[in-house]
Amino acid sequence: MTQNTNLNISPYFDDFDDTKNYNKVLFKPGFPVQARELTTLQTILQNQITKFGQYFFKEGSVVIPGGVSLDKNYTAVKIDPMWLNVPVKSYTQVLVDNNIKIKGETSGVTAVVINKLTETESIHNTDTLYIKYTSSGTDGKSKLFQDGENLITLGDINYLNTKIEANSTFAKCVDNKAWQRGSSVSISEGLYFIRGYFVKVPKETLILDQYNVKPSYKVGFAVSEEILSADSANKDLYDNAHGFSNEAAPGADRFALSVKLAKKLLTDEDDKNFIELVRTDEGTVVKHITGEDPQFNIFAEALAKRTYDESGDYYVKPFSIDVRESLNDRIANRGLYFENKLTQSGNTPSDDLFCLNISPGRAYVKGYQVNKPRTTPVDVIKPRTTREQNNISLPIDVGNVVRVNNISGSPTIGYGSTLSSVNLLDRRLNDKKLPHASAKVIGAARVYDWTPNTTGITTTFEARLFDIQTYTELTLGLTVTVNSGDYIEGKYSGGSGFVKLGAGVASPQTTATITLQDTKGSFRTNEPILINGKDAGRNITSLIEHDFDSIKSIHRNSQGLGWKTTVGVGTFAADLDLTNDKQVFDTGFEFSITNSGTEATAAQIANFNNFVKVGDILKWANAADTVARFNRIENITNSGTKLILSAVESVTGICNGTLADGTPTGVKVASNELLQADNPGYRVPFPENWVSSANLLDSSYITRKQFDATSSAAGVLTFTLTGNDLYFEPYSLDNYMLTAHSNSTMANNRVALTDQQGSIDANSRVLTISGVTASKTYKLTATVRRTKLINKEKSITRCRQLVVDKSKYAGAGIGSTTFGDGLTYDATYGLRVQDSRISLRYPEIHRVMGVFESNDTTDPQLPTLTLSNTSSALDGNNVVIGEQFIGNGSGALARVVRIVSATQIEFVYENEKVFEIGETITLKTSEIVGDISSIIVGDRNIAKNYLLENGQRKEYVDLGSLIRTREADEPTRKLKIVFDHYVNVEEPGSIENVSSYDGMDYSREVPFVIDSRASDYLDLRPRVKPYPGAGSPFTFDGRDFTDSSTETLVSDRSIVADYSHYLPRIDTLYLTQNGTFELKQGEPALEPKPPLPNDEGMQVAVLALKPYMINASSSAITEYIPHKRYTMKHIGSLENRIKNLENYTTLSLLETDTKNLAIKDPNTGLDKFKSGFYVDNFRNHASHNFSGESKFDIDLTLGECRPRSTERNVSLVFETKSSKLNPLGTDYRFTTDFDSDNITRNGPGLTLKFTNEIFIDQPLATRVENLNPFQITIYSGTIELTPASDFWIDEIVADTPETINIGDGVFSAIAELMGVEDRENGGMSTGVFNSSEVTWGASEFISETILELKCMKIVKKSIWDASKRPKKRNTFWMASNIVF
Repeated sequence: MTQNTNLNISPYFDDFDDTKNYNKVLFKPGFPVQARELTTLQTILQNQITKFGQYFFKEGSVVIPGGVSLDKNYTAVKIDPMWLNVPVKSYTQVLVDNNIKIKGETSGVTAVVINKLTETESIHNTDTLYIKYTSSGTDGKSKLFQDGENLITLGDINYLNTKIEANSTFAKCVDNKAWQRGSSVSISEGLYFIRGYFVKVPKETLILDQYNVKPSYKVGFAVSEEILSADSANKDLYDNAHGFSNEAAPGADRFALSVKLAKKLLTDEDDKNFIELVRTDEGTVVKHITGEDPQFNIFAEALAKRTYDESGDYYVKPFSIDVRESLNDRIANRGLYFENKLTQSGNTPSDDLFCLNISPGRAYVKGYQVNKPRTTPVDVIKPRTTREQNNISLPIDVGNVVRVNNISGSPTIGYGSTLSSVNLLDRRLNDKKLPHASAKVIGAARVYDWTPNTTGITTTFEARLFDIQTYTELTLGLTVTVNSGDYIEGKYSGGSGFVKLGAGVASPQTTATITLQDTKGSFRTNEPILINGKDAGRNITSLIEHDFDSIKSIHRNSQGLGWKTTVGVGTFAADLDLTNDKQVFDTGFEFSITNSGTEATAAQIANFNNFVKVGDILKWANAADTVARFNRIENITNSGTKLILSAVESVTGICNGTLADGTPTGVKVASNELLQADNPGYRVPFPENWVSSANLLDSSYITRKQFDATSSAAGVLTFTLTGNDLYFEPYSLDNYMLTAHSNSTMANNRVALTDQQGSIDANSRVLTISGVTASKTYKLTATVRRTKLINKEKSITRCRQLVVDKSKYAGAGIGSTTFGDGLTYDATYGLRVQDSRISLRYPEIHRVMGVFESNDTTDPQLPTLTLSNTSSALDGNNVVIGEQFIGNGSGALARVVRIVSATQIEFVYENEKVFEIGETITLKTSEIVGDISSIIVGDRNIAKNYLLENGQRKEYVDLGSLIRTREADEPTRKLKIVFDHYVNVEEPGSIENVSSYDGMDYSREVPFVIDSRASDYLDLRPRVKPYPGAGSPFTFDGRDFTDSSTETLVSDRSIVADYSHYLPRIDTLYLTQNGTFELKQGEPALEPKPPLPNDEGMQVAVLALKPYMINASSSAITEYIPHKRYTMKHIGSLENRIKNLENYTTLSLLETDTKNLAIKDPNTGLDKFKSGFYVDNFRNHASHNFSGESKFDIDLTLGECRPRSTERNVSLVFETKSSKLNPLGTDYRFTTDFDSDNITRNGPGLTLKFTNEIFIDQPLATRVENLNPFQITIYSGTIELTPASDFWIDEIVADTPETINIGDGVFSAIAELMGVEDRENGGMSTGVFNSSEVTWGASEFISETILELKCMKIVKKSIWDASKRPKKRNTFWMASNIVF
């Protein structure tokens, strides 16, 4: 962009035209100089400079950096406008211009004045000084000027004709909120390329917000062009030719281009005369336009092409990605933007977006340098594309299945009856199909469904059970008094359970044996117990933890007392099918069953306790038996060597229960088997997860219904369906089961129907069964189809309040004789403030908002706001309980709990911020706006001391509860708990599914059940009723499902449904050469693929996005694409690593060769077994241990291991007369008595004798003068070596003698044979054979091998092996049988 000012006007007439290629103005003698030619001359030059500049720099590029900085702590102090009747604005600019230091008269705090606002400039209409604090106050603590204190100047203030001397007061801080913080942008002096000119930019500071630290502006240069003429404002344009006639004459005009820091709103898109430098949003620099590096233009293309051809794309500083939510919920979702802001890309933040917060980094893309000095957010649309699935069959197979036989009666099934529970017994039924006289109840369960498995008199049925409980029996050292539902804990083990009293036993009961239900964990013997949280003073002496294997029969009797013998309308009993044989004994074990079949032993078994337990059923047979014998183990003798057996009731076609002697083998333990259905939790899954909607209107399911009816005099039973959309399934023996009621016997009361007895009317609404006994009551279990299914409606009750005012201490209450805690004693565990688990009394809890503990004896006080200036009245018609509201200034978020009055509301906070008096709040749902006039803080919230158990169980929906953490103390006062919970609308034919949550937040309000989302299933689980107010809220007996409309669904059938589900997606992130991050979206699919590559950018990352993306941080899997920069240092390091790799690869090949090496045994000729091996290529000592005496060398050249060797150097000396006479006693360094008198020692060498004479002498010289100082002189230097000479090695190949065994004391003989001296400490041991060549000869191996040189004594024991090749003269032979 060139200048905007048009100079081709009067009086300048600059008619320069770039297209005419005029490059010079050529003046000629005799022709007058035109003004326009002088102007054009400048324009021609400027045009050349502009083109040159445009080749190198982009418009607005920094040339010489002038750093831009944002100050969000622009500290200010507001002062009174007058001081001693003088306006302070008269001299505040003097403080700024001279950076005068000031001091607080009271605080002693000092600061430097850097900027100011006058009363008229300030938005608060107050004179303001912007300062930088330099020291704290005289007390060492104060860091700010105080409200109302006087300010002292520490420097002279000279203004007009007045002077305020240093150390004098000059102003006074305002009395309220004198200290303030604002924000500013500063730029240092620099040079910028603007409109073809290189413009000098002065140092400057711009105040963004006077008293706000979160500015949101575009900040940059406001560019101005102007023509200046000589006048009073531009006196420098008058001629300054002092002393000449034209002095002070008006000169030529000037064209000026200047810039000044300016700010614009983020929404202002008019950038005509504006060059943006920095963009801030809420105090965060979101865009840094120019940076500190020049922005090259065309020149950059040449550099980029070369860089890209040579190195491609690479990082200098890699980028990292922090995946964040877009919309900040003000709680804890780490969102980047609040709801009233726009994203950096201009989008509205919402739950449908997330952000990639990309860290600062630096890269070269297509050869262009891209520097991102600040975090860059990129908006991404969450993968919320759906796929429809129609007419999909969802198979139903639910519940825990147990097979039973020897059946009498029919159980009550389903959720809607209290009669569906059955007792689990430890003995098989008696001959009347009633519980055995010695049978004990060891558990309980509820029957969901009941269906025949085989036909005939020995029909096996499948009972589908839920809420199965097996009991634990504790025997104590002393008796203790307990009530039904008391909570029992092991003091150390953590085991726990609730007291279960026997049938007909009333509370309280004094006993030493306690039966527990709903147990968790395991108890220990000898540990103390706690009852309802209090030490009972009793220890466990023994315990029995029953499991499902211990169950032998099930039974239901609606009569209560006398349950073992009484027969009633609701009586049902059956043995468990014990066909799951356990092979606990080896098949070869022979048993000896004697004493009329009552005793059993086995010679191979020393202790039966290791194999079986009392109550197990032994299954065995003699040769003549047609069915297996079942005998119960009644006892195991103290020695463990003998079993005491008893008979069980024989059942035709199933077992022979009588006792008999025998010697059987293959004895087994007959056991039941609890089979797990595909969906034991009564939830039918959709084939895909993240289901978005479901339609069941055209679907149907098969259920079971039970009817009681009395036959007519003609022996006909008629059953009619009531209610819409119910139809009998076709009549078959599998679909219909009939039982005759009896008040006297249970034997064979099941009616064996035939195919001809039943008929169904044309509308499938009436079933008729004929041929039964007249005037008798019957129970029918029928298979029925329900059509036109509907979605179960759900909603959330928000901010329900529960006051817990019970205590476990009898002394609780109000008054002088009590604890004065305001509580009431109650023995029921779960209802008291001190209990570690407190029931919330409602099922399916969504979340807990707060747990408030009272400070006195009254109910806890919740935080309360009093409002004024409300836009509407605060009443139930306007305000919605549970709706959110926000503090517009504080950012505090809360929910309405209770409307106290027309001006007051109780609330609970949802984030860590707190409301402030005077701020405005906005209620989100009702849109009521009001100002806070007062705040009641309320009692303390101890919610952090509790964990929520929401009641979601695998098989049913239970009451929610709070579990206190181990570290938290017991509360001592009343509690008020505020929580949200789900509410169901129960209707026949309704099924809970994803559409039940319509109107709720899919992300936050669809619950998890165990570990999966409720939206991904058809939920068939029953739901307990809210706590009725009596009994334990945590026990089997206290769970009441009678309000559940969910019907029993028949397994092995299916539901056909239409549904939609969300799809995943794979996106790729690119960085372009322009410095922008671009995201390419992939196509959503079940198995998504990345989008096609972007050839114009560098791929930064691949993002695998899970469907819907509830939590952005955990739902996006980021795979970074490496673009590593390799310097020469990196390449050198890689070279070394490759060499190491080659070395280890060689070792790996050696290991392979060694592994495959066949070593034959000389005697057998078979391969020897290798228990392990060690591989060494003998190329270095890296894996060798030299900590002790080593006995080997390695040959680096051949890669061989050799016997140990040493090397000695033989010194060269001058032979003299004295050395001949006494070789060892001669000092060769100084001896000079040579055989010839004409030889003399001259340093390290010998020469003929000579004399020294002076050849020339110049005693008067003062210095050396170079005759030609411009000549480059080359000096031939000298070097002196120390020592002057070195040793070398002479090699002589010795003859190879025969092998000689050498003992102690004969080493000298070997030394003499080899021709070397025997010196006790002579020789150098290097660990490397032939080191004279490899080491001293600078072999190529020396660069790869680190040699450890050692001086060692020569080993005097060796074996000389003649089979070895000749060795060199400078080595001693060592042991060839090398020892490692």
